Amino acid sequence: MAEATSNSETLFNGLLELARGDSSRVSELQRRLLDPAVLDVLDSKADYETEMPEDLYIAGLIQALMDRGDAAAHKVLSQLALAPAWADEDARIELLIRALATVRPATPEAIAFWDKYSEPEDGFANLTIDACIVNGSSPAIDLVATKLIDAKHSVEMLVPSCRRLISERRHGCWSRKTNRPLTVAVATLGFAKTKQSFLHNVRFYCVSCRLRTDDALPD
Repeated sequence: MAEATSNSETLFNGLLELARGDSSRVSELQRRLLDPAVLDVLDSKADYETEMPEDLYIAGLIQALMDRGDAAAHKVLSQLALAPAWADEDARIELLIRALATVRPATPEAIAFWDKYSEPEDGFANLTIDACIVNGSSPAIDLVATKLIDAKHSVEMLVPSCRRLISERRHGCWSRKTNRPLTVAVATLGFAKTKQSFLHNVRFYCVSCRLRTDDALPD
């Protein structure tokens, strides 16, 4: 056990140096993090079962990339979103959902990853919608718009997302297309108790504001 911990710590320290190095070293970090064998040494199965996501070694590397915040770091985070091995552990999915919020504008890889992990029953939907809103770029807000009008999502999930959406209007990335989530948000804050009353409130809001209903709702 002590030897495994030592191996994990040694590997982490080496990868952390790459994360803090020049662009060529960050590219090497990307290659290493796409290797399932590296991920297995970094954090064991037992670690994933007993530790909080933020306490894992991989979380320290993700945080280093977030802190770095340049194009090289954003490329690594985007490439991780494409890695099948990354989805083997829920903790890694959670960490990457949050980390991609720092990649602005959101890349196609980030949008695809968020889209995948925003289904009602996957356990990540609220976290993903929140990350998109924090990101605030037009592609991310457009994805939020799509999710807010998705009939599969419950009112219980939509209400906190809509509140956050309104509070984050300062991002200033609203286009005519992204007026849809704001329309839905205001309607939802009427605290509809059922999906039917929620949809009714949205339609009423659209009419009262002279907005096209089909800008906010599907047929």
